[in-house]
Amino acid sequence: MPKHLTPAQFKQHVHRALQSLGTRPQPVPALEGLLLYAQLSAQPGRNGRHSAPSLEGFLRRSLREFRHEQPAQASLLVRRFLEHETTKEIAHQLSISVETVNRNQQRALQRFADWLLAQEAALRQQRQAELLASLPPASFGELLGVRAEQARLGQLLRRGQAPWVIALTGIGGIGKTALAQAALRALVAELAYAQVLWLTATPDQPLAPARLLETLSRRLLPLALPASERPAALLQTLKARPHLIVLDNLDEEVRDPAWVDWLQALAGPSRFLLCSRQHPAALARAYVVPLKDLSLNASRALLQARAEEVGLEALGPALRKQTSAIYARTGGNPLALKLTVGLLHSWPLPDVLAALHERQHADVDALYTMIYQASWQALSEPARRVLLAMPLVGNEAASLGQLRALSGLPAAALRNAVQELHLRSLLEASGDANLRRYSIHQLAHTFLRQHILPAAFASE
Repeated sequence: MPKHLTPAQFKQHVHRALQSLGTRPQPVPALEGLLLYAQLSAQPGRNGRHSAPSLEGFLRRSLREFRHEQPAQASLLVRRFLEHETTKEIAHQLSISVETVNRNQQRALQRFADWLLAQEAALRQQRQAELLASLPPASFGELLGVRAEQARLGQLLRRGQAPWVIALTGIGGIGKTALAQAALRALVAELAYAQVLWLTATPDQPLAPARLLETLSRRLLPLALPASERPAALLQTLKARPHLIVLDNLDEEVRDPAWVDWLQALAGPSRFLLCSRQHPAALARAYVVPLKDLSLNASRALLQARAEEVGLEALGPALRKQTSAIYARTGGNPLALKLTVGLLHSWPLPDVLAALHERQHADVDALYTMIYQASWQALSEPARRVLLAMPLVGNEAASLGQLRALSGLPAAALRNAVQELHLRSLLEASGDANLRRYSIHQLAHTFLRQHILPAAFASE
């Protein structure tokens, strides 16, 4: 129910809408703003297209559905407002008083209004679940040190006006994907967008316009729609209702102003959120939200939280004492900090600090290569087999059953390997108590492709 209306007021709006049937209906925002209105008012047509929503279509279909649950109440409303019988005519036919017909009508209106609200609540709950399911599995805990950025991004995503293309930028491992996921999950309950799509680019499959058009058309348009009609239909869909489309792991795409301009043409009221290590070109029309390294205090909090999460609470005092040294070597990068804690399962802290030699501020890739290489050397053979299987998973998270099939490990060995990788922050776990799924960071994908897989193939 609209937040500003009481149940009695909503009933009055329903009554007024029914009274308008057969005439030129006036807009009724209390009904036309419902998710149920969009679902029931449009009729399917040729090639899966839908007619424009109408108040009359919504009311007629709603009454047909309502009749399955309350046949007597629905019948009275149909006679009064669709067949336009008077209360006197109904009273005469049923041999009851006009006053009784009026009382029955008020009860029917109340039950119909209550039914509409119940259907709306169920539909909203279903839509929220669908939106959550469209997002990658959440693999993050509490986000530390980015409260201002998270609030800013949430404000931008809630705006009913420009900017329509937002670029979330920062170096690898800084937390762009996690921040975007957190912001989107906070938006789900508000249902500000008709749909949320999350697309991830890969080095061998960048999101060029042709591929992006094909993917969006497949997700948003009827399958029967001819290919020649898809560009116009996609534009109409994105312009008719707000959609939120996240394009993750972008690289050179954002450096092309023409690519960003193409997104701008599709946007409004739909919105694109771009997550990229690259800063958009100077002429690209994108609103930039930069992510920077964590502060020293936020880094200290993250180190402590991660140590407690993976069973290294005893190292808390030493980590607090050496936070400045770790910070000087990792630059306050969240992923690098977590990976550093993971090394402590095998190495003493002085050895970890020695390995994390003073880095050049621009040499972030070399820092990750060094940390991943050290982590790889410390892994057991079963854990290495699971990690080597992860690039075969692609952008989707894998279940334990899938990992067992890909790695060839027995169940017990697989569970131990997964636990080992998770403790070292090499494997990201998500899901719930009934189903856990596992994935790795894009930087881990890059490390495996560039430094481990070539050597593994060469040795065969």
